[in-house]
Amino acid sequence: MKKLALAACIASTVAGGQIISGQALAADLQIEEIIVTAQKREQGLQDVPISMSAFDTNFIDDANARLINDLSKYTPSLTLQNTSQGEPNIFIRGIGSNDFGIGGDTSVGVFIDDIYVGRIHGAITELKDAERVEVLKGPQGTLFGRNTIGGAISITSKRPGDEPAASITTEIGSYDKRRVDLSAETPLGEDWAIRVSASRNKRDGHVYNKFDDSYLEDENNRGIRVMAEYRPSDDFNAMFKAAYEELDVISRASRSSNPEYLGGDPWDPVNSSLGKDGFEKRFQTDVSAHLTWTEGDYSWSSITGYRNTNYNSRKDSTGAGVKGDPAIAEEAGRDISDAMLRTQIGVNAEQYSQEFRLNFDDGESLSWFAGASYFYEKISQKAGLETNSQTFKVVATPVFTEILNDPDGLNLGLTEDEVAGLLGFGYADNQDYYEELNNSGEYKSYAAY
Repeated sequence: MKKLALAACIASTVAGGQIISGQALAADLQIEEIIVTAQKREQGLQDVPISMSAFDTNFIDDANARLINDLSKYTPSLTLQNTSQGEPNIFIRGIGSNDFGIGGDTSVGVFIDDIYVGRIHGAITELKDAERVEVLKGPQGTLFGRNTIGGAISITSKRPGDEPAASITTEIGSYDKRRVDLSAETPLGEDWAIRVSASRNKRDGHVYNKFDDSYLEDENNRGIRVMAEYRPSDDFNAMFKAAYEELDVISRASRSSNPEYLGGDPWDPVNSSLGKDGFEKRFQTDVSAHLTWTEGDYSWSSITGYRNTNYNSRKDSTGAGVKGDPAIAEEAGRDISDAMLRTQIGVNAEQYSQEFRLNFDDGESLSWFAGASYFYEKISQKAGLETNSQTFKVVATPVFTEILNDPDGLNLGLTEDEVAGLLGFGYADNQDYYEELNNSGEYKSYAAY
């Protein structure tokens, strides 16, 4: 750690009636170095030739960062355009993906304790028990493997300490916000140590829904994590983790881009006919084992992981809020009751991974590492679409009428009813339609580096 030059120039100073020596002041003004593992070994942040941002546990706590979203404001070129915690769009330097289907993968990889998160639905997790978060910018395929063309986000959990310790943090706020975070750690004999952390977070909905005078987008999640470390000698270390997270909230409704149904400003109310019948649920289990042997300048590691993610949601995709609204029906001059466009998605994903690493560092001029990994994922997805004939008339008719009657375009001179008839394809009024698409897949990947 380097000392600030200013401190070295101060012989002594007086503060609060006490004389503080230059050495003591210099110690207080030291810049703490952040240790990162971006290159598969522990290094100081300033020694890593990668464009990255790193945040330690003190910064995470001071910034009250609960999710990766909260760190994006402190991270240049990191953007999260998330409609929900289970369907985030992560972009680094403008590169990302908004495809949540099981046939595609993200462009920014998320790793939790060195284990790749196969489905984006489980990537945004609580940071309360994180020791460190590293955001690596630009392609990281050499060190982190596939699906990191935009970059990688690596989250490292806190390990058990050498002394007994416990903490409790509570938080209250508007909309009946209440949150409790608990953690405790202690040695178990000479060779074992354990850390247990748990959190419970609830908040009433805070997004006003004009359609039925309700509030959406509540917070309701809980989680528990157990870390057990076995360290019989300086040459061997074993870390075991088991974690469970649960999310169960009223889903956020889309905001219509049509000003007739409210604007798209993030702070605007929504106008959703689905209202509190929308939901987003996620249940996630994470188990892993990290084993490390050290002999001389060599270090051998084994990382084994298992993750199960179960995600389900039902959302209003238009935000038009016209179902049974007599005021809008009267203004439009036609029957637009029951118009809707809603999406449902259900994903169940199981993944297994195994990685072996061999590191060499002579402490002077030579260091290298090599490794091999295996990843297996079994996934099934159900995607549903709820709509009806009225949706064509309510949502699409005004738009297509303007397009078809553009004086500089086709200029067909069609009325809205005529356009509605064309868009309806002969469907009867108030006829509901539901489509469901079921997919499944098994994916395997191998790597050597």
